[in-house]
Amino acid sequence: MAFVDALRSFQRGMEQAAEIIVEERPTSVLIPMMGSVPFVDCMAICNQQFNPELADYMPASSSIEDVNLVMKEWMKNYLNERASLDQPIKIMGIDEVVSGQSAVRVYRAVTQAIDAKKRELAGRILQGFDSNKPESFTQAAAYFNTLTNHQHYGFISDLVSEMSSGLLIPGADNTIKRKRELVDLARSYVQELITYHSLGIEDGKMNRPGKRRSKEYLELRERGAIIPLSVEAIVTMDKPELCPPKYEERTDPQGHLRHLPNVTEFRVTPEYLAFLTNFAFTAGKPPVNVNPTNLQKMLDSSKYLNQNKA
Repeated sequence: MAFVDALRSFQRGMEQAAEIIVEERPTSVLIPMMGSVPFVDCMAICNQQFNPELADYMPASSSIEDVNLVMKEWMKNYLNERASLDQPIKIMGIDEVVSGQSAVRVYRAVTQAIDAKKRELAGRILQGFDSNKPESFTQAAAYFNTLTNHQHYGFISDLVSEMSSGLLIPGADNTIKRKRELVDLARSYVQELITYHSLGIEDGKMNRPGKRRSKEYLELRERGAIIPLSVEAIVTMDKPELCPPKYEERTDPQGHLRHLPNVTEFRVTPEYLAFLTNFAFTAGKPPVNVNPTNLQKMLDSSKYLNQNKA
């Protein structure tokens, strides 16, 4: 009976998560592998409006060698493909939370990569303004004016006029002031180009007396960077048979088994199919088409790895 109660609580948590994602309408949902992989299948069962194709799978298991570096490089390459100056992207995440330390690790890797990408994009805007050639300066101004939908037309127009009149003298106080204003505008623009926040599926065992989640996780939760969803238990956690993808393995010179961050095979176990069927019954959904989703996307996720470091 305890498992049935835990499954019902978990199902409600997945339903809430799916509803939030559908309402938020992100351009992608970042899934840390391996722990959060079953969440996608569960949310797809709970809510027909949830699109599992939004999921992108980032290797994030603590069993991976140099996992922090792997996540950083994966996210960098991911953003290089997805982020641009003329198309905002909205990323959501979903992660298991016990103490919260692993969720913090993922959040930190994602946001550091996003911040670096924003600096790069701002630099790309400002690059043309560094030119001493009026035509290059004017082209950069016109492009930025278009990007910002003419919101700063007056400022940009004055800037072009001052450049053409020779008033932007290098080192002059007015030039320094103008450049600072331009940098602030560029940073403000790119700030909204990439947004990210995450859902934290919180395991109830940490609600017991004497237990407490990590300070950094609680701070992220307090400021809304991670939205908490409490369940009695994350019933899929620490159960390899309930997570189809498997990382590539190798043995190091000391004879220790190590995981590499690329998925090489899937094991869709009878236990996992039975779990999805029971989950569907609990959700009041017909237990049909409960097979795992996105297997090919998990394989394809390795394209964001720096293969020479993997």
